[in-house]
Amino acid sequence: MSACDRRILPPRPPMKKKHNESLAASAIQIALIIALLSGTVVLFAATFRGAPLGKLRSHRATASFANIPLVPDGCVPSYTLALTSAPFVPGDTDVGNHCDNCSSPLTLPFPITLYGQSFTTAEVGSNGQLIFGSAYDDPDITCWPSTQGSYVLAPYWADQCTTDCGSTTCTDCGIFTTTTGIAPNRVFYVEFRTQYYNQTTDLLNYEIALYENGTPPFRFIYTHMVRAPGNNDSALVVGVKLDDTLFTQNICDPTGGRHTPGKILRACRGPKCRALTATLVPCPSPTPSPTPTGSPSPTATATASPTPTATPTGSPTTTPTPTATATSTPTPCDSGIVQNGGFETGSFPPWIILNNDNLPVVTNSQTHGGNFSAFLGDSTNGFCGFPGTETPGDSSFYQQFTVPAVGFSTLSFWHWDCTTDSIDFDWQDAYITDVNGNILQTIFHQCLDTEAWTNEIVDMTPFAGQTVRVEFLVHLDDFGDLTGMFVDDVQLLVPCGASSPTPTGTPTASATATPLATATATATSTPTPTPTVTATATATFTPTPTATATHTPTATATATATLTPTPTATVTATPTATATATPTTSPRSTPTPRPAPTPAPRP
Repeated sequence: MSACDRRILPPRPPMKKKHNESLAASAIQIALIIALLSGTVVLFAATFRGAPLGKLRSHRATASFANIPLVPDGCVPSYTLALTSAPFVPGDTDVGNHCDNCSSPLTLPFPITLYGQSFTTAEVGSNGQLIFGSAYDDPDITCWPSTQGSYVLAPYWADQCTTDCGSTTCTDCGIFTTTTGIAPNRVFYVEFRTQYYNQTTDLLNYEIALYENGTPPFRFIYTHMVRAPGNNDSALVVGVKLDDTLFTQNICDPTGGRHTPGKILRACRGPKCRALTATLVPCPSPTPSPTPTGSPSPTATATASPTPTATPTGSPTTTPTPTATATSTPTPCDSGIVQNGGFETGSFPPWIILNNDNLPVVTNSQTHGGNFSAFLGDSTNGFCGFPGTETPGDSSFYQQFTVPAVGFSTLSFWHWDCTTDSIDFDWQDAYITDVNGNILQTIFHQCLDTEAWTNEIVDMTPFAGQTVRVEFLVHLDDFGDLTGMFVDDVQLLVPCGASSPTPTGTPTASATATPLATATATATSTPTPTPTVTATATATFTPTPTATATHTPTATATATATLTPTPTATVTATPTATATATPTTSPRSTPTPRPAPTPAPRP
């Protein structure tokens, strides 16, 4: 029993110590203690039996559990499904399912974890479902949420059969399995060969792949899929669910297969077949509490001089801080080098259309700024609209320009991406190329369906002085899964005007002379720095005592604390290249100094 399922009992008050001289009283006391202890044991046992085991549901006897973990704090992991590709591996073991609206027991070659629960058996059904919890074989499948089954993998759940139930002879129909690989990296495949109920169509062929190492948790792979010619007597659902409250539904077709999306209908190309790949979304980890950091302790050198007159400026506020102008970033402005970057002319020039298998267009259907943007992809079919068709090949355009030879410059543009495909078949690209189209830098190579404007910033200083191109491209195959990209507000940014940072002065060797002990004056004769000395301090100077000037004066030096070669920064406080203001080179007339005490040798 985990800590999260353990019921905390209220503490009993401590029993008072009391001496009973009566044997009867002692017997009564012992009986009371035994009764209390027995009650505690009974209550603890009842608590253990009643502890909640996560979100468990009723299960048929054929769907047993193995190593069932408890779900802490009610959190249950979930899944996302993304369109990818994978090889199709046929099954070679017939599980004996040749029927209509029926399931067959299935023993798994290794434990499978789904929604935090581990299973060793399941029920596989003729309607295209694999269920680890409560089985459901009826043909009236509905879109989710629904209470039909629990812990369900539904690669293509609709009214089907694995025997002759339509006008098409169902040769070799059934459910078949196979296992590949070596533990702990085995893959278990469950292949479905079915047909729609009471329909005249080609046969359906798809499978589930379960991964022992959990990477990914599972896949749905499709090798031969067709739409139903008429309405089925059930809906079609593709997804994964725990119950009617926690599920991931990727496809819902109320007609039961008449409107199956093209993304899973296309035939395999070589070893690549269309697939929906699951990704585990785990429960969030507790947020760690921030660890307070200690404040830095001031160093002893900050108070090395007991006499205020030892500081050349008389005030600690004279330590200057570097000014922001020394590291300021100039505000970027549009250089105007990229022309018609917002396509506000309503046409492309001076942009050049490079590939027109799917013709790029300037449109007002989706804009970031202004009234127009450019679109690459299936523009003839409604800008990632559905339904539609696509022409195989590329859709691209570019503009050529020269990057400034000096100074900092960046390329900025916005893009809005849409797709119903995966990067194995379609993609959206952006490049920096040379004048011959050779790629110098890939800005991105992706197949995303963000359907939101995204800003890209590209450092162009590596190409300073070069003539280059910025090129945008969308590639499509002929599967009919539409992919496109809007582009808008393309700019080459440079600093707005020249900004000269304040130079940082560096003290020269002639300005850092160390005074001799015989030149140290008494407290009444400490040379006062002239205004020109304090006025020339720069951001890089910090009058911190040097290692040779931090020794503590001996007891014989009580007459004047300034006899120590304290940070007589009056000498080192002149960071200017000239040392004309150095007081040690021309000391003022003073009374005869007393002999300076010899400093104790440094340890």
